[in-house]
Amino acid sequence: MAPYYDDFPTPEHIAEVQADPDAMKSLADESKARATRMEKMLTEYQELGQGNDAQTALGDLIANLLHFAEQHEVSFEEALAAGRWHFAWEHVEP
Repeated sequence: MAPYYDDFPTPEHIAEVQADPDAMKSLADESKARATRMEKMLTEYQELGQGNDAQTALGDLIANLLHFAEQHEVSFEEALAAGRWHFAWEHVEP
């Protein structure tokens, strides 16, 4: 079940995008750009000594985000659910 917020696409909008090859290509390109930005960020995080490989560094980063959420009274579980929903919506097979 998707968490619905005002800025999330509606099921109707998703269907429109999925029916439009140009929109799907644009969505795939945006997702690749997002992954590239995160790769750069994770590499910088690794260079700070937070893990020798991507798997370890990603786990450390997630743990640190949990600490951040706790200290700032942000629901990590709600943010994770929203992130998973965004990923499912944005994910397009290459």
